[in-house]
Amino acid sequence: MENPLLETKVWQYLETHLGMDVSAFALLKSPFENLSSAQLAKQLKGLQVLKEKVPLWFESKKVLCPMGLNLEQCSSQATALYKVGLIDEKYPKKNGIDLTCGLGVDAFFFSRIFEKFTLVEQNEELLTLVKENFTNLKVENVDFVLSNAENFLSNNPKSFDFIYLDPDRRNKANQKRILPEDLSPNLHLIVDVLLERSPLVMVKFSPMMDLFQLIDSFFCSEIHVVAVKNQVKELVLLFDKNKENKNPKIVAVNLESTHKTFEFSLKNEQELAISYHSVQKYLYLPNAAILKAGSFKSITKEYEVFKIDTNSHLYTSIELLEDFPGKGYEILEKVENLKSIAKQSFQLVVRNYPLNIHKIKAKYKL
Repeated sequence: MENPLLETKVWQYLETHLGMDVSAFALLKSPFENLSSAQLAKQLKGLQVLKEKVPLWFESKKVLCPMGLNLEQCSSQATALYKVGLIDEKYPKKNGIDLTCGLGVDAFFFSRIFEKFTLVEQNEELLTLVKENFTNLKVENVDFVLSNAENFLSNNPKSFDFIYLDPDRRNKANQKRILPEDLSPNLHLIVDVLLERSPLVMVKFSPMMDLFQLIDSFFCSEIHVVAVKNQVKELVLLFDKNKENKNPKIVAVNLESTHKTFEFSLKNEQELAISYHSVQKYLYLPNAAILKAGSFKSITKEYEVFKIDTNSHLYTSIELLEDFPGKGYEILEKVENLKSIAKQSFQLVVRNYPLNIHKIKAKYKL
């Protein structure tokens, strides 16, 4: 029997209110006898997120939405597809598993390239919802297991061609956790078991995580800093038994932009000697993924730009580099006193200055 939230008339009603504030919408009387205002508001809030984050699911009109935290941590369609693309064609794809499936966005897209895919989730209510969504989306090559990752690994000796996990970043008190050892599951405790069970393991971390702490903590083959429209969304670690795991390749990608993917190695970045130069005709600010990845020196060799100072992440050149992965500015004039241009219209960008934009505007009456 179809869930009443998925009936055509209900979807049409929710779609007409997509732009409405959810709190205000919740105060409206439900026009449906079998659905409360709270149920409708919960679904509306989820649809507002899905429309931007997972448009394929939104357009299907077949997805039930959970409460906020699962939507907050779930991958977007863009980042999920990027991760699918990291699994090279040479790897076998008979069976894969997501040990922390959550809402199942990543698992949904991974299941498209595997003969069989298993979803493990410890929250029974959420797993029931995911099962219903996958049935409605006509995904048939999946199995569902109610368990946490640690217990599943202890009770199931089976090996997989691919293992994926996205550790929970909140504790029972709903507080965010930052350190890898505080996440659930704790990757430190299970990474050896994961690599015994699969030749290819992928782990997603929060963009708030310290990238270099991850490098020091885990011998992975690749780290991908994934941004969407210049906002870093995920840090993805790839453990590949067939590749070097002591000097990981670092990849900075800015999805849904014209920027090229930038790759470098930590060892080369640390050993590279570069030159500095005062500001020339053009000034550049690398995109957020490159800055998070820490490619402060390697980028000068790839794009033939100069770093303007040791402690600055701004770069300069005489000739315009149209393909530089970031923002570029032409230097028209150097102004010593901002008050002299206070009445002009301009965009204010602040780097390497003790005052923020709001304080600068107030100080110089811009």
